[in-house]
Amino acid sequence: MPATTNNISVEQNVPYSFNINVQDSSGNPVNVSSGYTFSCKIRADYQSSPIITLSLGNGISTSATTPYPVAVSLTAAQTLSLPVTTSLTPFLYDVLMTQTSNNGNTMLVRGTINVVGAITR
Repeated sequence: MPATTNNISVEQNVPYSFNINVQDSSGNPVNVSSGYTFSCKIRADYQSSPIITLSLGNGISTSATTPYPVAVSLTAAQTLSLPVTTSLTPFLYDVLMTQTSNNGNTMLVRGTINVVGAITR
């Protein structure tokens, strides 16, 4: 299944989060609360070093309750650390799910992040 595209906008110095509901090929929720790891990287471009790296327990969490959401969260400090962007220079991100039993990778979501500057800090 191809990754969903989700372009987002975050404000500096404000926490930001979004949920991903993982479904199987029949559209049924997948219980991702065990047997999977997750990672997310935010980069300026495809070749640059990650600006922020998130992982399960460090900005990414799962729920054992249907629809078993995967929550991706940035703290206020993390959003403040992101430089302001324009629509022409957004950051790139994606969220990768790995099944621990077979190391099978699934790209869940990818997109751009526009960062809006904070006047009050």
